[in-house]
Amino acid sequence: MQHQQQQLQQNLNDQNDNGNQIALKITNLLNHHPNWHHLLTSSDTIPVAALTPQVVRSILLQDHVSDPERLLEFFYWVQSQIALPQSIDSFSILVARLCNSDLLGPTNGLLERMITTHLHPPASDASTISDSIASSYQSCNGSNPAVFNVLIDTCREVRRLREAVEIFLGLKNRGITVSLRCFNSMLSDLLKVNGMDLFWKVYGCMSEVGITPDVYTYTSLVGAHCKSGNVGEAKWLFVEMTEKGCRPNAVTYNVLIAGLCRAGSLHEAFQLKRKMRENGLMADSFTYATLGNGLCKERRSREAKLLVAEMWEMGLKPNYVAYTALIDGLMKEGDVDEAFRVRDDMFVHGIQVNVTGYNTLICGVCKVGKMEKAHQLLNEIVGMGWKPNAMTYGSVIEGYLKEKDTDNAFEMFDEMKRNVLPTVVTYSLLINGLCHCGDLHRVNSLLEEMVASGLKPNVVIYTALITGYCREGRVEDACKVLKRMLERGVVPDVFCYNSFIAGLCKAGKMEDASMYLVEMKERGPIPNAFTYGAFIRGHGKAG
Repeated sequence: MQHQQQQLQQNLNDQNDNGNQIALKITNLLNHHPNWHHLLTSSDTIPVAALTPQVVRSILLQDHVSDPERLLEFFYWVQSQIALPQSIDSFSILVARLCNSDLLGPTNGLLERMITTHLHPPASDASTISDSIASSYQSCNGSNPAVFNVLIDTCREVRRLREAVEIFLGLKNRGITVSLRCFNSMLSDLLKVNGMDLFWKVYGCMSEVGITPDVYTYTSLVGAHCKSGNVGEAKWLFVEMTEKGCRPNAVTYNVLIAGLCRAGSLHEAFQLKRKMRENGLMADSFTYATLGNGLCKERRSREAKLLVAEMWEMGLKPNYVAYTALIDGLMKEGDVDEAFRVRDDMFVHGIQVNVTGYNTLICGVCKVGKMEKAHQLLNEIVGMGWKPNAMTYGSVIEGYLKEKDTDNAFEMFDEMKRNVLPTVVTYSLLINGLCHCGDLHRVNSLLEEMVASGLKPNVVIYTALITGYCREGRVEDACKVLKRMLERGVVPDVFCYNSFIAGLCKAGKMEDASMYLVEMKERGPIPNAFTYGAFIRGHGKAG
């Protein structure tokens, strides 16, 4: 037994010696022969099969290849020749070597390959990579701390934000910090994807290590508070940064103006725009579009139109977003003619109306029953080479149903199916419209078609069907629908229960209504004034 162990150890030693000899030969080739690819491919003494991950690691550990770019070229060449993945240590050693030579671009590319090769949660986590790179960083002379910035940037670029934060926190525990630019990039990316928990965790660590925020940090912080609906805190930060000598830029102003508009504080938003100019910063297209959108939401579209005119006077060209918001606002206020004048103004200025803009126009004309105009706009979309989408067809279908014109609604639905797949919203519009028209027989066949197409009816559809049956006095059928939706895992909401309970009360079935009120409370929806109003009317009718 002891002899076998000694023999096994001797074999391992021989393999290591052989691997070291191969590593020395390859190092010599890389240092002295520009055509090393050809020599390695045609060599009898160094077969390609001998270029194991262990041999590659040995070459990197020896650190005798003078040209790091050639070493990287060799590393990639080996990966193309053998299927075995290189070890995480090999990646880390080479990453540190490249970064120490200020080859940050190649370092980024290598790190990206390292992440895709070795980062596969839950089998491995980001700390495995960061620990390995930190070890290589600490063992190399003259190490460049930029390697950690590049590592986090690479994670961000390949959309591994959570891993980027995990790496950052692991580095902090090792006493390693990253640059302010890297902090700001993480905060900005986390804000974009609404990763607010991680956002505040990163900012908290930034404060702990004593890094002073700059204008980009403050802009992200203002944006985070605005996104959370805490505009008061955002305003306080805006004042604080100015007091600390950090001058807000145009983006900072725009972020706070957008937050104020979302909060309905338009007066303050316009005050901030004036302050922006006083401080030598010009409002840009984003500023105007944000303010215009805020005015439209408050049904002040005429004022929004004046803003568009002001933009032209200032030498700014309003884009389709600003115009579409204005058209939408005018349509919602019922000012259809003015909305089309704005559309014409877009054409005059060479701004093309896209499908989204046309959808806004179509939705507006359908709401006021101008179905011929809706068809005209639909033909314009097709004539311009675009394809109407589900929203386009849905608006026209809804318009016909409001006019109780079910034949044309289904004709449009058939046209839609030839060009684009109907959505749950499409079926919901049709089913709700048919229920209002009392065409319940057609609803059942439409439901079957919907399920056959792979779509699942939602609570809105079931509520429309229950309401339709109750309106016709068919409460038993409504009860069957309620049971069916529960069997299919669709949870009734307060509107659904209210519709059913109101139908029962109207039919004089007060005991059944009381039973479903109990069930409603048990399942979570909270009864409201409409619920109890149905009982009052039911008992009053019963005397």
